Amino acid sequence: MVPSQPSVHILQRRVTRFVDTPGIWTKEQVEAWKPIVDAVHGKGGIFFCQLWHVGRVSNYDTQPKMLGIYMVESLNKYGIAYCHLIEPRMVLVEEKLVIPHSLQSMRNAFKGTFIVSGGYDKDEGNKAVAENYTDLVRFGRMFLANLDLPRRFELGAPLNKQDKITFYSSDPVVGYTDYSFLD
Repeated sequence: MVPSQPSVHILQRRVTRFVDTPGIWTKEQVEAWKPIVDAVHGKGGIFFCQLWHVGRVSNYDTQPKMLGIYMVESLNKYGIAYCHLIEPRMVLVEEKLVIPHSLQSMRNAFKGTFIVSGGYDKDEGNKAVAENYTDLVRFGRMFLANLDLPRRFELGAPLNKQDKITFYSSDPVVGYTDYSFLD
């Protein structure tokens, strides 16, 4: 749902943050974003403001589950189209890495499209969707190393080995441009 009038909401700065973590909680930040948001809305575009939790450096870390439920219930009030959450780190169970599936309460509370990421492979992603744990799964790192990932999934083809050092590099030769494609 797109608001009929452009609006900017101030998020209070209530967390300690990493250096260079973007924000929109000060009056200066809100004022700086207004012309950009107005221009996007003026051309019929939709503007997304990403909200994210900075993890253990936050002073809310004592109740992350309750905070998550509160946040998604708050998003419901505005008819937000989707909520994308990242699973906490995978855990080792019987010598196998397992996704903890700790977002179920937030999935149940959110009324829009629910998207998860965080260590999913093809089988785990399909299982999460089939069991109604999520609507969509994001395969971030896999896509960075396999730009033809849907085709590889379809054929059961092997995946390229990920070189995480090159994922966000500005090097024009090494990284996104040198992963192999299927023939």
